[in-house]
Amino acid sequence: MRRRPLVRIAGQDVQLPEGDSIDPGLVLLRTEVATATATEQTIFEVEYHVGMIAVTLDGALLPPVDYTAEDGEHIVLGSGDGVAVGSMLTVLIFAPFAVADALPIGGTAVNSARLGGELPASYVRNPMTTAGDMVVGGEGGAPVRLARGADGTIPKWVAGVLTWVAHGLNILLQGYSETLDSTSATAINVLQSNVFRRVLSAPTTYTFTGAAAARCCSFTLYLEGGATYLPTFPESVKWIGGAPTLTAKDRLVFETIDNGATWLGTYAGSYA
Repeated sequence: MRRRPLVRIAGQDVQLPEGDSIDPGLVLLRTEVATATATEQTIFEVEYHVGMIAVTLDGALLPPVDYTAEDGEHIVLGSGDGVAVGSMLTVLIFAPFAVADALPIGGTAVNSARLGGELPASYVRNPMTTAGDMVVGGEGGAPVRLARGADGTIPKWVAGVLTWVAHGLNILLQGYSETLDSTSATAINVLQSNVFRRVLSAPTTYTFTGAAAARCCSFTLYLEGGATYLPTFPESVKWIGGAPTLTAKDRLVFETIDNGATWLGTYAGSYA
């Protein structure tokens, strides 16, 4: 006796409705039941996937050592003890499952036309068609496409509509601060910070790294102890107005416009 296979509907496993059909090899679980026709019967004819079954006899789960299932067509019990005419051998048959085997959203096995169909509007889809597009919430929260704006523009809400506008030059900075690097590292990396504080306790040689091509890169160095311990800067440093005479505490500014090939050094004064 073959029972209709189980399918998952609304989060519950139920038997496939009457009239629907699906390849048994595609369902997650199906059952096959064989009824004993003789006392102490040990061989039952059942179709199954080898290695993917569980077997019960009159409702009791049998351990695999109590039966043999090797050919996909027969279950052979190790003993016929307890088997009577009418005893029911039930085989729970599990099958391989892949996403491609799943029924379509809202569809059934009979309604195969839904396979590969459109998702309901309530599901998120990607409306973008061009590099630089943005996805924004439209009416009812549905995702809609905001086409890429022109260079130099920024997205802005205007009269309830998100659009692209020129950002202008009247940007107000509030609460602005920069990361202060006050370690003892001898490498000054402008990718990590633009403000450095170094306290010398011995003559020290510094290197400058992190400058980017086609950019003006700069940093400020607060140097303490320069009058006592002479620092050595890279040969690429060119001092505006000549190399300074350092004091106990000095503020130095460096900038480059040629990817670090030349660093222009400016003495910004002593704060000792």
